[in-house]
Order: sequence, then structure tokens, then C-alpha cells
Amino acid sequence: MGRHLVLTVHGIGEQKPGETVDAVVGTATTRFPGVDRTPVTVERDFIPLGEAPFDGTERHAQLFPMHLRRVRPVGGDDEALFAEVYWADRSPAPTGPFRTLFDLLKVVLGLGYLAMDNVENNRGWVPIGIVHFFTWVFYGLVAPLNAMLAVGAALLLVDVTPLDIVPSDTAPADRSWTDVPLITMFFLHGALTLGVGAVTAARARTYLVRIFGRGMTALGVVMLFLWEYGVFGGDFCTHVSCDFQTESGFANLTAFVRYSVAALGVAWAGVVVLALASYASLLFRRNAPEPREDRGHRNIYPSICTAMIVFWMVISSAIWMGFVELVETTAENTTTTGLTLLDDYFAGPMNDAMGTLSITFAGLILIVIIGVALVVVRVMNKELLYKQSELASRVILNLGLQWGFFVVLVMIAGFIAYDVLHGTPADTVPAECVPAQATRSFDQAAACLQAATPYVTTALLGLFVLIYNFSDIVAGGLGVVRDIVTYAVVRNCKWLSSVEERRPNFHERNAIDARFRRVLYYGIEALTPDRITIIAHSQGTVIATQMLQNAWVKRRIAELADVLPSGRPPEVTLVTMGSPVTHIYRRYFKQFFQVPLENMPDGMVWHNIHRADDFVGTTIDGVEGLAGNWAVPAGGHTGYFTDFHVWDRLWNTVGFRLV
Repeated sequence: MGRHLVLTVHGIGEQKPGETVDAVVGTATTRFPGVDRTPVTVERDFIPLGEAPFDGTERHAQLFPMHLRRVRPVGGDDEALFAEVYWADRSPAPTGPFRTLFDLLKVVLGLGYLAMDNVENNRGWVPIGIVHFFTWVFYGLVAPLNAMLAVGAALLLVDVTPLDIVPSDTAPADRSWTDVPLITMFFLHGALTLGVGAVTAARARTYLVRIFGRGMTALGVVMLFLWEYGVFGGDFCTHVSCDFQTESGFANLTAFVRYSVAALGVAWAGVVVLALASYASLLFRRNAPEPREDRGHRNIYPSICTAMIVFWMVISSAIWMGFVELVETTAENTTTTGLTLLDDYFAGPMNDAMGTLSITFAGLILIVIIGVALVVVRVMNKELLYKQSELASRVILNLGLQWGFFVVLVMIAGFIAYDVLHGTPADTVPAECVPAQATRSFDQAAACLQAATPYVTTALLGLFVLIYNFSDIVAGGLGVVRDIVTYAVVRNCKWLSSVEERRPNFHERNAIDARFRRVLYYGIEALTPDRITIIAHSQGTVIATQMLQNAWVKRRIAELADVLPSGRPPEVTLVTMGSPVTHIYRRYFKQFFQVPLENMPDGMVWHNIHRADDFVGTTIDGVEGLAGNWAVPAGGHTGYFTDFHVWDRLWNTVGFRLV
């Protein structure tokens, strides 16, 4: 009587509970050429399992879904139990356009965790310090300043209601109960900024979100300090220098916004300098000698920092312009002070930054062109792609694409330096753009970038409209990046700690890995198997290979020898498909993702199946004792569980059997 436990572990994406195990069981029980198929019965079952021991640490049990499928031959005593390790709900996709827009910014910020993880795995304390300082400035200043301005923009929309915003010096006798003095709005602005920051910092479960909350809190304190000491009560320009003329009663607001945007500009310059410093840090080698297999390109943190700059600037600007356009369209026939302030005082500083935004947008176009070229090369060589050089074979973490990010960063830094050194006075007539000379002088390049402002604005509005109207598609794509980022999120700053001290800090990673352990435990208790097969795809292969090295998992499998009639532990087979284990995780995050077969259960057999054109997973390299890398025809990264060619390999090469 055979007992076969099969664990299925899905990859990145928005899988639904039961989807993976159904795909495997359904395909495994379908007639296949040359494979004997005994009629079977399939029983569907479901049980919620606990995320953690129910020991009083949490008052209420935290549960996750586990789907089971019991397969038995008709009239036989053998049994196969298929159990799903489901983890997609750890980073759920947003719903609706506004949540999707907000999640876009969160994912861009989340790239900072990947940058920190990569540099901590591969470099010394100086590069690590540079990257951490970059994330501090980005999370603690750039993002909070954007959020503070967004809070102010939302407050100005009070004027769309029956309430009206009036200048601070309006006499009480001249105000009605519906009139709100600007100084009151300043107080609310500071209080809301402080409140949002304090709550975020107090409730944050992750390190960088805590930095963001503290940055917001500090900005709120500064605003309330200025309000308390009368800076907003009188004329802002009597306290600071204002280089513009206005007859409006809202000069304080104009000055405050302009200085806030100027501070944001300084913060942007800071992160650009730090990103350049991260590239410069690559020039210094580590003192410790490196094994031959570890040499080569494995430092991606500078490219990630640059990507954060480019994507945040473009996406946040698109959201801002779309927000203003949406508000103005909604209140099309309404003339209110709030809309006028939005247009005059917030759009004005945005226009001042359009030169930098234009060069960033041009850089994004360059990145897209490189990406499209890589895709074309891949399509033309897809059947032999995994045998090509890395420059042609890879899209994710492609070296050519990373050089493209470096070029973009230099372009941005060059424009910022030119703008600082040769700023155009307000009363100077802008130079005329001559495209033929744009590459010959900085003056002409700057003039052409300013001339491109209307086109960039239109493109950003178009980007906002696309995201807004196709939020479901965008959310699906976000799910892929979010799943990767989630695996790198840390709870606290431990960048100078040892590997073993840092390992518990990845709380989301550990929670996902724990699900594998709990599903395996349940399957062993329910079945007492004499064979165990793990079928994993994509990110699921990372989870499986890590947990098969877990001391508890190995001990639990070995203990089965005491209860099985053979007196031996069960046969263990690992099948990975589309796996990024060695060429991504082990290369770029080597301290945590080594996969020596000798650290896994004794006698385990490891087969790897990969498609020729898979842009995420290829061969498993440098693992002594691997049973084989089995290639199947091109077909991309998805759909492995139901692929005919994959199952041909499973039946005829791996030797998979139901019972």
C-alpha cells in the first residue's frame, strides 16, 4: 500500500486558493500518451491552518487556506495526497484605480528593500551605508514632502464645498461662518501631517515605512512650529526671501509651497548624488577573496536606486497632474478659490521642475527602448535563448538594461548640475530650441527640454488615464513586483549584524516559509507517506529549496523511518520549474540563498525543468548532484503546471507517478 504526498508551491502572481493544486491534479489525472492510467477517484478537501502556534501571543488565531486533493485508484489501497502551499494572499493586489495608483508608489518605494538586501549580501560597510542613507532620504524626506503637499492639495478642495478659504488678514467682521481663514488651513495642514506621520510610525511593521512615518511627523512638527510662532499669521515673505510679486491675499501659501518644492528639489538632488555614490562604490573591491563561481556581475543596488528615482518622479508627477485634471473636470462649471489655488500655486512650482522631469521622462523612454530591443532579440532566438550570453538571454536584471539606468542617472545629474550653476533668471526670455544643436551644448539641451514640457505633460496625463482606466491590468502586473519585494521586506535596521542575526528580520519571508513547513507537517500527520514530491514554480522554488534545508523539516522527514514498514525515510523528489534560485537569488543575495544538495534531506533527488525562453527561470547551475536540467520548448514563464511538454518530462524523465 503506497502513500504519496505531493506538495505544490506556486510562484509570483495573483493565484487563488486551490488553483495550483487543481491544475496539477487535473493534469496528472488526464490521459497522457504512453502512460498507463488507472481510473481514480478524487476527493476535494479544505482546511485552514494556523500561521503561527496558538500559544496566546495573539489573541485570535491567524489562519491561511490549505486545499487538499486525495487521489485513490478505483478498488485499490494506494493513495496520493496533494496539498497546496498557498502564499499569494501575503501581498494582495489592490482593487480600484485609486488604490492601484497608491500601490504603484508603495511598490516603487519597496524597491529600497531589494537595494539594501543586495548591497548587504555583497559589499562592505561603506556601500551599505550609502544605500541605507539613500533609502533614509528617499523614505524620510522625498516621500514625506510629496505626501505633505498632497495633504495640502486635498485641504484646498474644502473650497469646493459650501466653505470658502479666505486670506488670513480678513477681518472677523467681514467673514461669514462659511469662511475659513488661510491660517486655520495651515494649522489643519500641519496637524494632519503630524497625525498621519505619528500613526504611520506607531503602526508600522516594517523598517522603511517607519522611516516614512517619522519623516511625516517631523514635517508636521515644523509646520506647527511655524504656525505657532506667527510665520503663517503674518506675511511669510517677511520671514524668508520671496523673489516673486503677487497681489493675491494668499501670498503666504504661494511662498510656503514654493519653499516646500525647493526643499523637495534639494532632496531630489541628494538622492541623485547618493545614487551616483552607489555606482562609485562599485570601484572599490571587497577585502575578502571571492570564490570563482561568485565573481562577476552581482551588484544591482545602484540600478535599483536609479529605478526608484525615475519611476517615482514619473509616476508621482503623472498622478499629480491627473489629480488636478480630474478635480478641474469634476468641478468644470464651478469657480472656486480652492481650484484656483491648486492651479496657480501648486502647478506653478511643478512647471519650475519640468526641465528635470522632461530629462527623466526622456530617460524612461531610453529604458523602454532598451527593453523592447531585448524582447525582440529574445523572440528571434527564443528556442536557444538559455544558451546565449547574458546580455541577450536575460530581461530581468539584464546588464545592458542596468547600463541604461546608469546613463539615465548621469543625464539627470547633469541637468540638475547645469540648472544649479546656470539657473535662468525669472525675467529672462527662454532660449529658442534648435533640435539639431541639442546635443552640442547644455544651453540648447535645456532649451529643448523646456520646449518639450507640453508634450511631457500630455504624456504624463496619458499615463495617468491608462493607469486609471486599466487599473485591473496594472494591479496584476504590480502583483508580480510586489511578491518579490515582499520577500525582501525587513522589520528593523540590522545592516551591521551577522547573517544569522538578520535572518529573523525578514518577517514576511519567514511567514511565507512557515506555511511550507505547516503544510508539510499536516501532510505527514495525515498520510504517513513513503514518498514525498515537491512540485514548485518560480518564486515557489525559492521557498521550497530554502525550507528543504530547514533543520525542523529534515528532522520531521527523517523521523518517518521510525513508523514506515521499510524502516527507511521516504523517498523525496524536488521538481523545480522556471526557477530563479541560482541565477538570481544565489547570485544577488548569496548569504541567504545557497542551495547545496547535501544540506537537504538525505537521498533527495532534484530535477529542474525550464523553458528555453523563460525570462525568470532557467537552469540550476553549480549544484553538485542535481539529477538534471530538462529543457522544454519555448513558452514563457507561466503555465508550467498544465504544459504538455512539462508533463512529458515529469512522466518520462523524472518518473513521476500518482501512487
